[in-house]
Amino acid sequence: RRSHFNRFWYLHHLFIPFFGAWSFHGAFCMIKPDRPPFCSDIAVFWKYWIASGVIYVSERILREIRAQQKTYISKVVMHPSRVVEIQIKKNITTKAGQYIFLCCPEISYWQWHPFTLTSAPEEGYISVHIRVVGDFTEALAKKLGCNFDEEAELRKKNRDRIKSQYDGIDISSDNPKLLKVLPRVMIDGPFGSASEDSFEWFQSLLLALEEQDIEQFIEIHTYLTGRLRHSEVGNILVNDDGNVKDTITGLRAPTHFGRPNWDKIFSNMRDQYPATDVGVFFCGPVPLGKALHEKCNLWSQGFEDGTRFFYGK
Repeated sequence: RRSHFNRFWYLHHLFIPFFGAWSFHGAFCMIKPDRPPFCSDIAVFWKYWIASGVIYVSERILREIRAQQKTYISKVVMHPSRVVEIQIKKNITTKAGQYIFLCCPEISYWQWHPFTLTSAPEEGYISVHIRVVGDFTEALAKKLGCNFDEEAELRKKNRDRIKSQYDGIDISSDNPKLLKVLPRVMIDGPFGSASEDSFEWFQSLLLALEEQDIEQFIEIHTYLTGRLRHSEVGNILVNDDGNVKDTITGLRAPTHFGRPNWDKIFSNMRDQYPATDVGVFFCGPVPLGKALHEKCNLWSQGFEDGTRFFYGK
């Protein structure tokens, strides 16, 4: 489904002619049994799916009506690691953790792709971050005027100048994204990434958060779960000697290698914050979310003065 989305999308919608054909199956008494119950001239299969079918058709009609509203792209930002941020003028009410379906008729009128909203509900726009990895995202980035090959070449020639131009991170206190963390809050990841490159586009925002965190209320854990090459290991060892900040991320907190030990993390959190309600917010693949939900239930203490973990997605 990830590598051949077009094929998946169109094959998935073959259920429409399938249900249409089955609705007439058994009609016209083409084959008559010699004993009751005898066949009927009217097909009966439609009775088994008419209720759910009406709900589905109503939902699709509602989606088409909502899709007719005008959208205005106010800003397009190119991030490292072939990630493009699209900011759209807000004309709907949103909540944290919601997602939208995005369609570009100039690419394909029939394809609707889901993307998680990355903007805060208080902001005057909605935004999505899209990693350019497939046919649709490649075509969308091209339509938006993004040229990652040219941007990468410019970064090599003058990294500092291009960083200020393309990283797209406003580190001023007026940035609405950073205003979300100005109150006294505690964030305990882990932020996971399979490779260093896939984490790069998010690095600038984390650096901005650390700069705003003067009293060190934010604790960030980064995990690289992919296998490193020998050259990368050597480079990390050479550059990590005596550095105050992490060589890979530039953060104060060091980078962990391998998968996180959830039992150890939840145990430390429970010991560090006794008699506290701890919120665990997650956005990612379903198997990992299921594992986190189970760990929240496992490590929550039922008595009144115990530490309780609340899972949120």
